[in-house]
Amino acid sequence: MKHGKTRSWLRWILTYAVWAGMIGATAPVRAQVPFASVNHTTGVATDNNGNVWASVDRTFDAGLAVFDPNGASLGYVQLGGFDSIGAKHCARIPTNGNIIVLDQLGQVSVVNASTGAVIPLFNLTLINVDVSHIYDVATGFYSAFQGNILPAYSTFGDIAIRQQNGATDLFVTGLSQAQVFPFVMQVHINSDGTFWARVLVSSSASTASLSNPPRGIAVNAQGTVATTLPINAGILGTVDRVVTFSMSFPETGQGLPAYRYPGSYVASQGMTADSSGNFYIATGELGASLPGLGSYSGCVLELSPDGDTLLNLFLFGGVLVNSMDVALSPAEDRLYVAVFSDSAVYYFPVLNPPRLTGFSLLPTTVAGGETSTGTLTLSKAAPAGGMGIALLSGDTDVATVPLVAIVPAGETFTTFPVTTKTISSQKDVTIFAGAGSTILSAKLTVKPTPGSITGQVFNDKNGNGSKDAGDTGLSGWTVYLDTDNDGNLDSGETSTTTDSNGQFTFNGLAPGSYHLEVVPQNGWLQTLPDNGYHWIMTVNSGQQSSEDVGFTQTDLLMGQVFHDKNGNGSKEADEPGLAGWTVYLDTDNDGLLEAGEVSTTTDANGKFRFTGLSPGAYHLEAVPQFGWLQTLPQAGYHWVVTFGGSGQWYSASIGFKEFVNPRSGSRSRRTGLPTPRPKQR
Repeated sequence: MKHGKTRSWLRWILTYAVWAGMIGATAPVRAQVPFASVNHTTGVATDNNGNVWASVDRTFDAGLAVFDPNGASLGYVQLGGFDSIGAKHCARIPTNGNIIVLDQLGQVSVVNASTGAVIPLFNLTLINVDVSHIYDVATGFYSAFQGNILPAYSTFGDIAIRQQNGATDLFVTGLSQAQVFPFVMQVHINSDGTFWARVLVSSSASTASLSNPPRGIAVNAQGTVATTLPINAGILGTVDRVVTFSMSFPETGQGLPAYRYPGSYVASQGMTADSSGNFYIATGELGASLPGLGSYSGCVLELSPDGDTLLNLFLFGGVLVNSMDVALSPAEDRLYVAVFSDSAVYYFPVLNPPRLTGFSLLPTTVAGGETSTGTLTLSKAAPAGGMGIALLSGDTDVATVPLVAIVPAGETFTTFPVTTKTISSQKDVTIFAGAGSTILSAKLTVKPTPGSITGQVFNDKNGNGSKDAGDTGLSGWTVYLDTDNDGNLDSGETSTTTDSNGQFTFNGLAPGSYHLEVVPQNGWLQTLPDNGYHWIMTVNSGQQSSEDVGFTQTDLLMGQVFHDKNGNGSKEADEPGLAGWTVYLDTDNDGLLEAGEVSTTTDANGKFRFTGLSPGAYHLEAVPQFGWLQTLPQAGYHWVVTFGGSGQWYSASIGFKEFVNPRSGSRSRRTGLPTPRPKQR
């Protein structure tokens, strides 16, 4: 299953669950509660104590009115005198709970939430701002907008703040001097107080005839910025729609500004974001037109972090409601709205159920057959009965997960197992977790399940090429995987030493073929596999391959009876062994196998061996078969091998050529046959 299809399928399930009432539905909230009367209020914020700060325009001055969570007045902070602009919008500074304020003419100040002291920072019209590289969301290209966006001659609207790694980023909305192009501006303040500023995004779809107040703006904890900007909507003309982008898109090229919530028209005056990354939008007098739900003036929308899904809709009873700004209480159980047309601040109770805010896997890379642990985190403790989170694996042939993970009541997290299967090649699997409208994902890399090679190096006491009951292990021998198959232990090749029982193990091997070799020691002959050969080990995913390697110090005579196809008296690569032939030691050298003479039968590969031989000379013969002529040694000859009793071994081949209409004849002999030398590796 492809990841894109998986995500769509999971979103469909969760969406269905929402409409079925299984996971918190999104019926409109209509019961706004009057909180405080504030003359011509345009901005609202809360501090860390839950006190509410609202901009106010009084007869002789302008500033911020302060209220406790119950609506009782706590005082007033003056920001300007008669005919002053005062505060347009305000927001809470995350690190200290103080209030940052912005007026229409670009003055940015900070109000100490404890003392009410006002600290002017700078004026946006007086600082150097880069306007050369502005992303035009309407076209998808960068533009300078022909020099028509100049913050020095602009008016300003909303402000949002994000702090991380000692730096502060301010995001501000503005309107160009001709009142045509709404824009978003970023001011980045370093920990040492130095800063830079740039205009990030605008829309060339804007027209002078469009009602163009500066828009709202918010930035969430995930670094996503939301605003609204004009789009040419065909028969609807030019309207605003939600736009989101990554705050770092100019550097990374990722998360470029894009229109969201298709089919809608959404104006904005002020915005905020909750701890789950969802955005709240005060739509002002122009309001919003929502697919399937209708059009509402002044409504407040709650959208998912990607801006595509409507989570909640907060409605007012009036016809033309100029909602200017929104703020959440620290507990996120109240949504405050500043309404300019009513000179009032209202609040809506927010159910604020726990939201899925985090999903991680540890470890993120496992071998097939191993288990990773998923951790799910909620924004707050799960309610009575716990909270279920839907899970889905993007590839169940590689990894499986439970259908649902339950966060116990009163807890903020839970874990679940991700079980992987044995695989032969590396796979990346996406695991999805969803609750409500939130779908998070994490990638798990599953590597091929390692295999192993084991075995024993043993003393083949009788030299018969098999491990018998009395054969013991050889300790301290070097075993290695001959990567280049050259018969030598080279630098970088994996090796190990046999233990006291001659055992060896190679763990963590990727599936494949390996050449298993043992470094020979003086005075020992390899008997298993035959001297001059080695094991080629096939390691399958998650499997163990095992072979033993035998060595002997006994006198040994071995060899092969083979089919000399071309009759040239030489063993060549394509000439196979002859199975089932009788080979014997002709004690009386009469060319006949007689009672009492030692004999053996060749194996499936035509091989034979004689072990436990006493010192002396041995006449090696093969019983000829009808239709075959001996070619090595030549017909009428045989091998004569002499042992001195000092742990010698010899190898001899006997070749036969198949022929037609064989003639009978006496068997000739000669003396002084050459004795073959021991076969050396």
